[in-house]
Amino acid sequence: YICGEIRQEGENVSYSNKITFFTELIKIVEAAKSSNLTLFDKIYNILNAEKEKNKSLNAEIEKLRSELEQKKRKYKEDFKRIHDAHQDAMRVQLNEFNGLRDENNNLRYWITVLETGIELLQETTG
Repeated sequence: YICGEIRQEGENVSYSNKITFFTELIKIVEAAKSSNLTLFDKIYNILNAEKEKNKSLNAEIEKLRSELEQKKRKYKEDFKRIHDAHQDAMRVQLNEFNGLRDENNNLRYWITVLETGIELLQETTG
């Protein structure tokens, strides 16, 4: 069964990776022979060590993902706050502009009224 798994795994990788894979496998077998451990115990220990390494890497990745998500949320909030403040400032400026425009139009109206009044006075006093 294990040989079948190894063969199947070996078919899914490139030639240089196959050589590396089988070289590592030979090292494991030789190390197992020279120690009191069986081949399966040695493989189990290596896989367990890899699993523990992956656990700590996954925990680190999750921690970084969480930090990134917090920063993303904060930047979104900051951007919204800045955008809203900018929109408010633009609204104030627009209101001021509209107020000045209305005042200008009002002054123009009264200037027209005064000019018309002056013309009428000039015609009547003529």
